[in-house]
Amino acid sequence: MLTKTDLQKIGKIVKTEVQQETRKVVHEETRKIVQQETKKIVQQETRKIVQQETRKIVKEELVPIKKDIYKIKGNINDIIGFFDTEHLKLKKRVDRIEDHLSLPPVSN
Repeated sequence: MLTKTDLQKIGKIVKTEVQQETRKVVHEETRKIVQQETKKIVQQETRKIVQQETRKIVKEELVPIKKDIYKIKGNINDIIGFFDTEHLKLKKRVDRIEDHLSLPPVSN
């Protein structure tokens, strides 16, 4: 039959073994969780960096395009102004000629 001290010694041994196994399991699981979370964080940060760099590159590439667009808009406005002025001058000339020759206005 087992004595009280024998039971206490067995209890200590069991307790020690349980603690050691628990530590091993906790250590392994903690390592897995840390690896998974680290991987997620690295992926998120990588995405953020890629997005920021992509935006930066796009902005740099758009600068000369925007300048060209502003130049084109200015040129278009100049051309429209020129032809509008020329059209008005020609209209006045035609009106004067029609009045001078007593011609009816040309219908569009």
